[in-house]
Amino acid sequence: MRWIRYAAVLSLLVLLANCGDGKDRAAEAEKIKQDLIAGFDIMFGKEKLKMVGYEKLEVVPDGDSYKATLTGIKFMPNAANAPKLGDVTFNVEPKDEDKYQISNLMLPSGVDIALVEGEGKAKLEIGSQQFSGLWSKSLAAFLDVDAAYKNIQVTGDQGFKLVVAEAAAKQNSTDKGNGVYDQTSSYSIKDIKVESPDGTFSLAGITGSSQATGVNLAEVRKFSDHFNALVAASMENKPVEQATVDALKQLKAFFQDSSGKAEITGISFKDPAGQEAFKMDKVTIDAGWFGFNQPKGKFDMALRFDGISAPSAAAMPEAAMFGQFIPSKFGIGITLEDMPSADLWNAFVTVMSAPQNDPAGMEQAMQSVGMQIIQAAQQSGSTIKLNGWEYDSQSVKLKMGGSVKADTNAMMGAIASLNLELVGLDTLMGIAQMFSGGDPSTTAPLEMLKTFSNRTTDSSGQPLDSFAVELVNSGEVTINGKPFDPFAMPPQ
Repeated sequence: MRWIRYAAVLSLLVLLANCGDGKDRAAEAEKIKQDLIAGFDIMFGKEKLKMVGYEKLEVVPDGDSYKATLTGIKFMPNAANAPKLGDVTFNVEPKDEDKYQISNLMLPSGVDIALVEGEGKAKLEIGSQQFSGLWSKSLAAFLDVDAAYKNIQVTGDQGFKLVVAEAAAKQNSTDKGNGVYDQTSSYSIKDIKVESPDGTFSLAGITGSSQATGVNLAEVRKFSDHFNALVAASMENKPVEQATVDALKQLKAFFQDSSGKAEITGISFKDPAGQEAFKMDKVTIDAGWFGFNQPKGKFDMALRFDGISAPSAAAMPEAAMFGQFIPSKFGIGITLEDMPSADLWNAFVTVMSAPQNDPAGMEQAMQSVGMQIIQAAQQSGSTIKLNGWEYDSQSVKLKMGGSVKADTNAMMGAIASLNLELVGLDTLMGIAQMFSGGDPSTTAPLEMLKTFSNRTTDSSGQPLDSFAVELVNSGEVTINGKPFDPFAMPPQ
């Protein structure tokens, strides 16, 4: 009989252990719930700035993890008739005191969405979905993300339909210690089509990537909190608290380098009859800020459009005159070197904190900030470079590049050089004269500019006008070595 007593005691211990686990699990579920609610207040925004709303959050034990359910998700919940998207569920597993592993996140699918008044209803469907990520409660942010969604459709009952074949995103964070991270991310969206009674818009794809080094995520969270307070005050036409402004100005080094690239391909719009009204092969955007946490930083930006055409417009006789100026290629690039990062940041905060409902005060703030930036740039020897500027159409082709360097010893506060190559100057002069009704004052500036040109021919035999513009220390401006007085330019 002794073995029966042992078995009874063992069963009682197991039962007590299970009861203890149940109490601990319930308490941990409540802790996770409160952590998530606090994080959502930061991620989704608060009060008037809330971007995502929900009715309630429940967290319950689910196997080795916990299941969370967000009920009644809404976008822009403060807006009138904000559409309700349904419920979101996901699993949460504590990894340490700060981090939670999020998995099996499921967005609502097959649900009807009531749109704004007069727009009817829409149905959201998602063929397959997968999301996992490592979330930090102290930072209220995801450190790692791996997400993929396929066959997304939003169909409206008034002839609207959005179809996305595939969307994916990834992010990885590397802890460098002391709250500093390096982060990389990428995303892609494939085969996007929007159909409506006005026509069909489609994209072959959108891809992008970004890299950031030396990111202090705790400071980023502080920035988010203070910036949201600034925006809230602006929306309510209230003065921004000085403590908020001061806190933002102190956040001058929450990352070292940050850069990103995006590419959009296969852009097309067809009218209701199926005629292609506009198309473009590719749009490329590159941008980066380097050395934000250094006394002097560098900003790069490049924007390029390739393969632009308007087939149906080009066939219209009334558009023929303007069709010759539609660029098949267009690009601009700007580099700011040796920029005083702290001064630029202070200027940004000053402008953003100026009273939005006081145009005179805003204008005064802009003028003051402009002078401060110019003075700081001169002291830092900042340089603005124009890179790869290009405009290529049937009748006009333009290439331009150059630089402006701030110099306290220069009479004009800077020295500059600019190189410009133009095909189609005569065409521009003819168009200007036609629209002016023969008024010579309209073409006088172009006539004067033509006298400074070094004219040759391009590879196709068309006249090519070249201009080398120089601004030197003495304040003298020359074009192709000839003195030029901008104030003597005839009025148009």
